[in-house]
Amino acid sequence: MIYTVTLNPALDYHMYIDNLQLGEVSRAQSVSLNYGGKGINVSALLTRLGIPNLALGFAAGITGRLFLKSLIRQGIPQDFILLKEGTTRINVKIHADAKDTDLNAPGPRIPRSAADTLIERMRHLSLGDALVLSGSMPSCLPVDFYGTLIQALPPRILTAIDAEGSSLRATLPLHPFVIKPNLRELEELVGHSCPTQEAVHSAAQSLQAAGAQNVLVSMGAQGAFLLDAEGHTHLQAAPEGTVIQTVGCGDSMLAGFLSRWLEQQDYDDALTFAVACGSATAFSSHLAERDDIWNLYKMLRQS
Repeated sequence: MIYTVTLNPALDYHMYIDNLQLGEVSRAQSVSLNYGGKGINVSALLTRLGIPNLALGFAAGITGRLFLKSLIRQGIPQDFILLKEGTTRINVKIHADAKDTDLNAPGPRIPRSAADTLIERMRHLSLGDALVLSGSMPSCLPVDFYGTLIQALPPRILTAIDAEGSSLRATLPLHPFVIKPNLRELEELVGHSCPTQEAVHSAAQSLQAAGAQNVLVSMGAQGAFLLDAEGHTHLQAAPEGTVIQTVGCGDSMLAGFLSRWLEQQDYDDALTFAVACGSATAFSSHLAERDDIWNLYKMLRQS
């Protein structure tokens, strides 16, 4: 079982606009309302791949109920903690002029009792399970809360982290199995630009020295870079295709990498599958479907 934790989920309101004019009235050609959150995206892709998973986190208010209904409609297993106060946030995703703009709202306050309930659930994971901690840290929780969740786990549970800045850094001394920054996040973590493969490798080494076992870097159209736990470097170029949107691409990549490694325990194969998942989502108007992923994976394996 792969468990995902999304501390700050959302309802994502997508607006597709041909010509966005700031300061003027712009009319959307189409809109959609669906679940949002990095961990939720991981669970959604795992569900589409037929991989057992359970989404954990917090939901609140009328928007929280709509959020949970959207998970049920998509067949995503969940065991969210319902908060007594506040509302699950609504984020606006504007797709205009071949660019994506995110307007993200703050989430509800998470009381200590609810946080303790989630910590307690970590104690019930079993040998062979994996845990994905993904997304932003609510301001009401301590910056090292991901670390607190990891410390509550039984021994030998694999952990995957996709977070920014201090939230991710706080997990490194706990030796997460894999961290997945994108290139911008990698540069922010090490404090300098990484314009070359050598610079990316050096930055990944510094994060590995700080405690990460594997460092997986998503690099958009350039594909992905992996520095594995044995110190070996792996590269996988992205396939050619028309990028429709970028929401959920990194989450899809992480879901693909972790699930494939758990099945095959082969880094090259896991990286290839990860890029197939991320690219299939980029080439879709939503998270990738199973058949699209496997078709891209087979093409990458043959190239």
